[in-house]
Amino acid sequence: MNMNTASIHISSKRYSFFYPKRVHKPTGLSLAELLISIFILTLILLPIFFLFSQSSNVIKITQHEADAISIGTSFTSQIRKIHPSMIPETGIDISIASSMLNGYFNLGGLGQNQITIPSFDTNIFEITYKVISFPITTKLNKLLGKIPKLVTLTISWVEPMGGVKMAKFQALLTGSD
Repeated sequence: MNMNTASIHISSKRYSFFYPKRVHKPTGLSLAELLISIFILTLILLPIFFLFSQSSNVIKITQHEADAISIGTSFTSQIRKIHPSMIPETGIDISIASSMLNGYFNLGGLGQNQITIPSFDTNIFEITYKVISFPITTKLNKLLGKIPKLVTLTISWVEPMGGVKMAKFQALLTGSD
């Protein structure tokens, strides 16, 4: 053997990780497996989406109720400061939206008996009020001009999931501090 021409033999097993043997098997999912997996995922995710949509509607419902309570308590706390003789009797329900001016509700004439009402969406809420003389009065109260009046505030709205809700607030104005 000639020493100048040395041969080097490299085993293919030793360096086989550079050139892995590939077995040609079909990879991926078949159409049937894909459709079944999509169906299973839909069955899992659908209740979760339903839960989120329902919780969103519940939050809207409670927000409408909170807004109605805020409007009603603000109205009744401010109207109690007004003497009953300053408030004209209506006898029928009158819409507050028609009497609103720059965030103020005028109970009586323009600029008289102004009540600040928190802003509300007229597309959601329908707010009416009614002022009547309180039916049980004494003759002395009539002579002195102290006829108590009952003010009723009615707030109604349509829920996001359907159905109409209503809240009523009443204040009895006697004129005594």
